[in-house]
Amino acid sequence: MSKFRVFALCLFLIGAPVLTSFVSATKFPPVDYAKLKITLQRSACFGSCPDYIVTISGDGSVVFTTDHRPVDPVAGVHREFSRSMGVLLPGTHRTRITSEAVKKLVQQFRDSRFFDLKNEYRYGATDAPTYVISIETGHGSKRIVDYIGRQAGMPTAISTLEDAIDKVAGTKRWIEGTPDAIPFLQAEGFRFDSQIALDLMTQAADRDDVTTMERLRSLGTPVGGAAALQTAAFDHRMKAFDWLLEHGAGDDRKVLIYALGSAAAGDNDEAFDRLRDLLGPASITPDLATKLLRQAAENGNARLVSYLLQFHPRLNGSPNDRAIDDPPLWAAAQHSCPDDGSHPNCDHRKVVRMLLDAGADARWFHPIYRDSVFFQVSDPEIAKMLLAAGADPNFKDTDGEPIIFSIDDEDVALVMIDAGLNLRSVRPADKMTLRGWATYEKWPRVLARLSKAGL
Repeated sequence: MSKFRVFALCLFLIGAPVLTSFVSATKFPPVDYAKLKITLQRSACFGSCPDYIVTISGDGSVVFTTDHRPVDPVAGVHREFSRSMGVLLPGTHRTRITSEAVKKLVQQFRDSRFFDLKNEYRYGATDAPTYVISIETGHGSKRIVDYIGRQAGMPTAISTLEDAIDKVAGTKRWIEGTPDAIPFLQAEGFRFDSQIALDLMTQAADRDDVTTMERLRSLGTPVGGAAALQTAAFDHRMKAFDWLLEHGAGDDRKVLIYALGSAAAGDNDEAFDRLRDLLGPASITPDLATKLLRQAAENGNARLVSYLLQFHPRLNGSPNDRAIDDPPLWAAAQHSCPDDGSHPNCDHRKVVRMLLDAGADARWFHPIYRDSVFFQVSDPEIAKMLLAAGADPNFKDTDGEPIIFSIDDEDVALVMIDAGLNLRSVRPADKMTLRGWATYEKWPRVLARLSKAGL
């Protein structure tokens, strides 16, 4: 028997703890800063996740690029079908950081016990981005693949390390186009009259960052174009909105009309009124009023709905838009006011009443996918108004599914029952009964009504 085993056995017999520190962790390899490479790669997803790779060398040089191959076939599919690259300033960009910053990053690798961890942490889900973090010390290398890794047992330290690499390398300036990117772009010979420069202007408008907008304009970035003004109008960035109008963004009437739609969608009455006054009432045609009315109805903006009704909009929506947008009455009935107080004048009940009084048809159903105005209604008072206007509580869609199976509010369900809902309703897809749905939704009053009816 070895001396160690005899020693451990003696400790056990006398009740002393065995010294686990005798089993050492993987030793972090020595670092040759002339050969050091730290890399972080983030892949696309089925959305707009930033797709890039950043490399930090031991001498402090940093290379950020979107010109790289996908890390694996899954990332390649994500890139093919993602909505965008997720990087505002694509291409290859070079910067430098201090040697002290590099050393601190290496220490974070040590502290995370990077070389002790598994090579991959993959969770069984789809559509997410892949992250790959690696280090080459000159005397050893390791990479870790992180695919929703925290759900697969990956230590928090690795996510922290990924974020630290981003922060030290300054990747945010390329991903989001922050103001500190401008000097680097100037040094690269960037064209400030390009489409990407217009995107920078739009991002600055979204931050309400007039200082950066002025700087971009001085470098040759056009102020015109719809995107920046639309963004400012939608997001209530009024300093940027005023600056853009002052510097010519509204010279094109089409731009003003696009921005008017954004103001209506963003529930920005101040911007809407300014744009309306610039355009003049004659610019609001019945077609435009129809589109604007739908946005105002969704936001529960009774003031704007009242204004738009005078322009004779199509109350059941534009035939050309029905495949995309629900009619105004549907938009008002199916949405609710946000709880955060961001829309203090929101009143969907009032808007529904106004639309019905103006002639909106509560019996109209969608001609393409056949659905009812009752779809996902969650306000019992709105449900009562719709029923009084002729909405059918027993409406069935193209698949024969009763509309009650889209409802998740018990008070609305009770209103529908009082209006003649068929208590024997069954969902064709899985044969679920109304009792089964009420049990699933935890509706005790509906269950009591069903029991009283012997169902």
